[in-house]
Amino acid sequence: MIKKLILSNFKSVESASIDFASFTFLIGRNGSGKSNVADALAFLAETTEWPLQTVFNRRGGPLSVAHRTPRSPDRAINTPPIQFGIGIEFEDVRGWTDDLQNERVSGRYAFLVEIARFGFRVLREQCIITRPDGKKIWFDRNESKTRSSVDFLD
Repeated sequence: MIKKLILSNFKSVESASIDFASFTFLIGRNGSGKSNVADALAFLAETTEWPLQTVFNRRGGPLSVAHRTPRSPDRAINTPPIQFGIGIEFEDVRGWTDDLQNERVSGRYAFLVEIARFGFRVLREQCIITRPDGKKIWFDRNESKTRSSVDFLD
């Protein structure tokens, strides 16, 4: 069901694009990021049930989630905001509404968050669902505007 996971500045993973096959094994040395890949999937799952602040808090706050380049202590106070994002591509997922229940859809979901010393803000969020007939259901939200193929989201 999950085709690809795309990470940008998530914990120890500065940048990664992971393609999933029928069976995917994550192998590597201790500290190489395997657990952080799993946590990125858990992070996404939790954002469907909880507010983003709660998901961050469960991991020690926004700054604990974002990848940071080590800095000298005197520069830590003036650290610029960090952008981090997670994207996922999926296929063959059962539809979630009555009219899609018997269909298998594919799509993409991604978000980009900016984390500063005292909080975070969502810079962009996008979801595109493709039905078997090729019709797309989508929304694209940035800080100031939401566009969507669904009337009530505009």
